[in-house]
Amino acid sequence: MDWELRLVEALNGLAGRSAAFDWLVHQVAEGFLWLVPLLAVVALWVWQRRAQAAWAVLACGIGVAIADFLGGRLKYVFERPRPCHVLDAWQSVVGCGNAFSMPSNHMINSTFVAAFVQVLFPKAGWVLWPIVAFNGFGRMYTAAHYPTDLVVGTLIGAVLGVGSAHLFRRWWRVRTDRTPASAEAAQA
Repeated sequence: MDWELRLVEALNGLAGRSAAFDWLVHQVAEGFLWLVPLLAVVALWVWQRRAQAAWAVLACGIGVAIADFLGGRLKYVFERPRPCHVLDAWQSVVGCGNAFSMPSNHMINSTFVAAFVQVLFPKAGWVLWPIVAFNGFGRMYTAAHYPTDLVVGTLIGAVLGVGSAHLFRRWWRVRTDRTPASAEAAQA
């Protein structure tokens, strides 16, 4: 047994001991606890810069969809079975899932959102990154992923999230820098 499986087995061995903690892990795994801080950040953003926030939420949503699709395709490249399919004694908290393990789409998506939002709204990192870390812990706690699945998912999500946020910022600057006078000159 390798170190990754032993670590996941030890963390999953804690499952079932506290119904409250199992519930918390389940909420993070399903993304429900993401909604509260994320909606708070978006609400503040909308309050401060309504148009930018609306376009950014759309761009972030499209980016997450693309990143999630990429992660789903990579699972079939690696074809790594989930730890919950390999472990002899597995404590179910949220179910095992049928897809392969590498990379973790939960980590791709949560890291994408955290990276994207933090580039555009730097103070949000204090709220979002601890949730990303707890999400990673929860993926091992539920025996859904190995540590390297989480690292690869985090790297993919971070690169795509930061890159998308910088592209969005550049697009937003170009969009807002246009003035009626420069638009008329461009048409002439």
